[in-house]
Amino acid sequence: LALAAAFGLVDVFCMAQVYIHASVATWQHSNTLALFFGTSGIIGSVVIALAYLRNAGAAMRCAVVVVALMVLIRLIMQPLWLADINAVDTTVVTFPHHPLQALAQLRDVYLLGWCVSAAGMLCFAAGGLRNARGTLVAGSVLLLIGEIMLRYVFFSIG
Repeated sequence: LALAAAFGLVDVFCMAQVYIHASVATWQHSNTLALFFGTSGIIGSVVIALAYLRNAGAAMRCAVVVVALMVLIRLIMQPLWLADINAVDTTVVTFPHHPLQALAQLRDVYLLGWCVSAAGMLCFAAGGLRNARGTLVAGSVLLLIGEIMLRYVFFSIG
């Protein structure tokens, strides 16, 4: 299982590198790496937490820590990413497109996605640490909805 996880992390790193080295200004940032690893960590933790729903323990605490770290790290990276992409010269792209304008158009979806993700993290943590199944499941659903919304924005601006 550990070997499969290690190969999975290498695979996620390689996928992120493909996007980082594309000619899309909004993807050419370390934020892309954080988003890819964050999504993997969050979805993996949700699956583990739901699988161990009846048998909470170390796996549940680990899942809570991973989710909290992934959401917080990605939230911390957002202002840096926004500042960097607004300063990037977008005249050297393969074909003309306007990712910053697309991001501005999807601003509400983007902000709602982060709010849903943060609320999901709080519910997930409360449910996981207090062994409250309903709260944990609600947090899991919110985290998955937040991930879907944020991935939609990510691919729409590219």
